[in-house]
Amino acid sequence: MIKRIKKIKGVGRFLNVGHIELGRLTLIYGPNCYGKSTLSDIFRSLGNRTPEFLFNRQSITRDDHPPAQEVCFSIKNDTDRTEQDISCIDQRWNAENFNYSVEVFDSRFIEDNIFTGLTISRFNKENLTNLLIGEESVEIGKRIDSLKNKSLHEIKKDMGKIEDLLKRSLGTLDLEINLEDFILIEKPEDIGIAKTNLDKLQGNLKTIEKSISERERILELAEPVKITPENPIPIVKSIDESLRKNFEEINETAYKRMREHIEQHFNFHDGEEEKWIEKGIKGYLKQNKDGTTLHCPLCSQGLDKVADLIGTYNSVFSEEYENFCKEVIATLDTKYQEFNKIISDVKLVENLVDKNMANSRRWQDYFTGDAQKFVEQVDNWSTKVKEFTTDFVSIMEEIAGKSGKLIAEKKKKPFVAITESLITDKLLTIYQQFEEIVNQYNEDINYLLREITVLKTLSQNNQESGKLKTEIANLNMGIKRYELATDIDKLQLLREQKRKMELEINDLQAMLEQENEKFIEPCFKNITQIFNRLGSPDFEIQATYRRWGGQPVYEPIIKFANKEITSDQLPFIFSDADRRALAFSIFISKLWRKSEDELKNTIVFLDDPITSFDDNRISQTFIEIKNLATACRQLIIAAHHSGFLLDTYEKLKNIPHVDLKFIEIKRDEFGSSFVSVSDPKTRLDPHAREIEKVERFINEDRDISASDVRRALRPILQKELEWRFRKNLKGASFSGLGGLVTKLKEKGSITDQMAEKLYDFNDVLQDDHHETILDMDEDTRNLSKEIIKFIFVELNPAVP
Repeated sequence: MIKRIKKIKGVGRFLNVGHIELGRLTLIYGPNCYGKSTLSDIFRSLGNRTPEFLFNRQSITRDDHPPAQEVCFSIKNDTDRTEQDISCIDQRWNAENFNYSVEVFDSRFIEDNIFTGLTISRFNKENLTNLLIGEESVEIGKRIDSLKNKSLHEIKKDMGKIEDLLKRSLGTLDLEINLEDFILIEKPEDIGIAKTNLDKLQGNLKTIEKSISERERILELAEPVKITPENPIPIVKSIDESLRKNFEEINETAYKRMREHIEQHFNFHDGEEEKWIEKGIKGYLKQNKDGTTLHCPLCSQGLDKVADLIGTYNSVFSEEYENFCKEVIATLDTKYQEFNKIISDVKLVENLVDKNMANSRRWQDYFTGDAQKFVEQVDNWSTKVKEFTTDFVSIMEEIAGKSGKLIAEKKKKPFVAITESLITDKLLTIYQQFEEIVNQYNEDINYLLREITVLKTLSQNNQESGKLKTEIANLNMGIKRYELATDIDKLQLLREQKRKMELEINDLQAMLEQENEKFIEPCFKNITQIFNRLGSPDFEIQATYRRWGGQPVYEPIIKFANKEITSDQLPFIFSDADRRALAFSIFISKLWRKSEDELKNTIVFLDDPITSFDDNRISQTFIEIKNLATACRQLIIAAHHSGFLLDTYEKLKNIPHVDLKFIEIKRDEFGSSFVSVSDPKTRLDPHAREIEKVERFINEDRDISASDVRRALRPILQKELEWRFRKNLKGASFSGLGGLVTKLKEKGSITDQMAEKLYDFNDVLQDDHHETILDMDEDTRNLSKEIIKFIFVELNPAVP
């Protein structure tokens, strides 16, 4: 327990007080504004380890330099012989050895947990639920609230930012797709390849759109043609075959004798010699077939001596030989011409290749995809074709020259076989190479021709361009999906976190509702019973379940005579005493729900559990206090109702082991101090007793006369003004209540409206008015109520 207050410095009324011993049951008397609420906040700060309650109650001093706050208590356990200090210095509690629970009932408890003014706010309902459902359930509720209001809120906030960023990105691209569908798009594995493909498709689209716009020109463009040179090998072989032919009836020796005969007998050689001989053979010898008896028609010589020569002449100038010569010579001439035509045609290949290349370039502007590549391949093959064409022509011209000579030789001696071949390995090789290159070239030309056919068809409709646009759009989305992958991954992660968090919240809420459902109804029944015992019969407190935010909230429903009191009716049916009694009932109910061991480890501080207007509740309140005093570790009661405290003191002072202490808070110059009172009945603060006398008169105590009250009102009002505005009045001089009001008005400490009211009070309380109305009880009672209300409700500043 707390054995003594060793020091309270710089907190509210307590400028620097201490060394007052506390008992297991301690009664503290102090009028309003003497420091009772300051004490309750000190104990609340200790229980919660929250120095903010102290910081907000910084003392006001004459020199306007308040001392640094310091609180020091000594604690003593039943088993300890020595006391140990706990303290709060520099806004920090040093209380590691303080293991008690502290429960505080005061106006703050009422405002936080039950009523805000005259109404029960949502804030009150949430706090009341936390107060009743137990620490474990409160922690679950806090966990839910933390998840929803902080963690889940932050996740949703981050999700919103990313979703907004992604939607703006999609809007910029005008992809005409919503975010969810966009997320489902599969991103490309290689962004480089994807972008290359996109460039290619965009180029293709541009080309196709151009072909459509220029469709008439496309139909008129010249197309490339294939190279189709004739194979010269069969022709050369045919020449070889003709050259190798011979006429068996004529041999070289006979032919030589014929030539010698011509040389001997023809004086002039003009090339007509053989024709003369032929004429003779065909004319004279055909008519005179027996050559042995014939004579030469020109020289009359006998022909019997040249019978073998005449045989040779007959063979040379026979019809068969003539046909042989015609056939061989005709074939050689024809094939020679064909061969030379092939040479001419091959020479034209270079021009054809150049023309094809020029035409292909014109088509290239309209080609897409691989067709572009094939144009370049045609260009490459064109160079090779021209190179091999030159070599091929050179070899063929060489063969043509040689064949011309051999043909000329053959014509001289058609019957003689020329065995020299014109077919060479060089020709065969060059032709094979040339043919292979031409075939490759023609394959690419064929591909281009097919593409040209397709292009002509595409230029007549828009289907291909529409298809390309779709492909481009899809590829664009894929690329954008890749570029936004990091943000999308973050979004997906946040969504998964959100999903898991919402599942956790749902599980926690279900757990919380299940746990609370077991005891919340009995809890409110218990509150109703205590409330009825404390002097508010016919009231019933029930709970209605609401879910606000993360945790369930049990909203108190107040019934009177089994009829529900609505929020707007509450201020008129529920008195101030009822509100305080209900709050005290809830507080007591919470305490009695603790286990016996928990209660034995609990220090309870009560600030005005009952007011001077609650005399009808004193007996029942005393019973609750008596039970608490013997059950909890320590009970401290601070009150301004001296009658209640004196009655409690008299009834409990003889109970064993209570260690009852009575302390009075007194005004001490500019602050308040503690005084230990051994006999409370004979020693209480005179000013406080005067205020209590007025309050008892208002409560129709017949032992107090109106005249005594009337004489006390003016000094009470003047002293309260001097105390409340002590800082403002420092160094000021004035005379009487009227002078005091004037001085406060001049300093701007009170409003004109407040000053007027004080002047009215001063006029009514002047001595020369007293005699005529001193014994008017009801008038004095009403005036007293107005002045007490003004002092403790309307007067500012409200001093801690």
